[in-house]
Amino acid sequence: MDVSESIKQVNKIEQAYEEIVIKKLDTELEKFTALIKNELNKYSQEKGITIANSVYSEIHPFSLKGRVKDSVSLKEKIVRNSTIAKIHHTDPKKIEKNIYSTVDDIIGVTILLDTNKNLELIADFFFNKTTDDIKVLSNKSDSKKFFSNILYYNIKIVYKDIYPIEVQIKSNLLSSYADLEHKLIYKDNRVSVVKQVNSEVIQAIVPNIVAIENVIDTVEKSSRNDTFQEIIIDRQKYLEKAMSDLHGDDYDLISSYLGIIDFLLYRSYIGSNIVNKCLETDFDKFVNYVKDLTEVERTFLYDKDENNEVFLGQILVEYIKEFKEFVRNLLVAEIFNGKEYSVEQEGSDEFIGEKIKKVDLIMGVLESENLGDISLTRRLFNSNLDRQTGKYTNFIYDQLFEILEVYLDFVSEHSIKDDETNILLDFVEISFVSVSWNEMKETEWYKKFENKLINLDINEGDWVKRAWETNIGRAKR
Repeated sequence: MDVSESIKQVNKIEQAYEEIVIKKLDTELEKFTALIKNELNKYSQEKGITIANSVYSEIHPFSLKGRVKDSVSLKEKIVRNSTIAKIHHTDPKKIEKNIYSTVDDIIGVTILLDTNKNLELIADFFFNKTTDDIKVLSNKSDSKKFFSNILYYNIKIVYKDIYPIEVQIKSNLLSSYADLEHKLIYKDNRVSVVKQVNSEVIQAIVPNIVAIENVIDTVEKSSRNDTFQEIIIDRQKYLEKAMSDLHGDDYDLISSYLGIIDFLLYRSYIGSNIVNKCLETDFDKFVNYVKDLTEVERTFLYDKDENNEVFLGQILVEYIKEFKEFVRNLLVAEIFNGKEYSVEQEGSDEFIGEKIKKVDLIMGVLESENLGDISLTRRLFNSNLDRQTGKYTNFIYDQLFEILEVYLDFVSEHSIKDDETNILLDFVEISFVSVSWNEMKETEWYKKFENKLINLDINEGDWVKRAWETNIGRAKR
């Protein structure tokens, strides 16, 4: 599915949402807040946290505000989370149902407290004393969140067994800071390096109430004097224009991916420099590299058209024509830990060549792979930004290179050549299955693989299990 078709589906979801869902949600939000307010009032009296003064006989230590997610925010979220295919349907009623099952904060309610003094007590109301119409989906520990060092709660609820609601419990002070960050960072579609700097500034001043009046000026100015930041800004401005020219008015739906698109292209550019033993990296050479990738006759590394592809993969496939070179150089940069080619590497042709051979083995897997609905190649792009380090991470790279080492040890021990048996592809496949080891041993695939090894006169040993255990997610569990 191409980007334009995905955007058409998003627009149909928006239309159904505006025509049949929003008004219904407004009504349910009103009912829910009235119910919560009434129950919390009684709960506050029971717990003795209701106070009085000469004017009011009862002053409750909280206030409520709620919102139904508007259609623009809904569109942004389903694009950002690649849930277009899960929600879209030809029947608007099905779209409504799919929205409820997919978007867990379609209704948002914030309970504001004067201070954090009663935070735990109010949170316990939901975990210990809820009504028949309210089911809490998250546990207390997982619901704890922090903004800088300030605790608040983010609780997932389903109302009347239908409507997903996100309830946040926080102090008025924290809410002010969070609203400020939301306005200046989360909804800001400018280049991501500016957003990252803004986020760091906001986090730094959270403990200092007096500094709040200086926040906006500080964020808007966002130190641009640093040369490195200037280069990133120039790169992202170039890509922003290119993507905007390609997608026109629909660019707003793509803009949130700008930071990672820049990261992936620059990472691939670094890989190209390593392959070509180029010592210089500058903006003009980066632009020329991107042009070489995007302005030639289209050649695909593979041709998949799956509804479940991540949206970022769709964007990159449409933008980049020399896809195989892009991915190969990305893997080269990864195996060198993203380090640029340096003078110290000169004369190390054999060292570089051996690493690139490993990359080409992985490329062989990616070109022939058939590992399910979502292409493994596109999973290479599904990186997450670590806000503390400012770096993108993706465990798939680690998993691929770990399974490669298992395979290389295997063929070395058994002195075999894998030109015909393609055992590396088998190892990669088993490393990405989600079943238990005992279940995997009962599969038809495992029996075929056992026969393959028997034909090669190889005693399996623990090689298949070692391949299976490279699944990092399973190892963490």
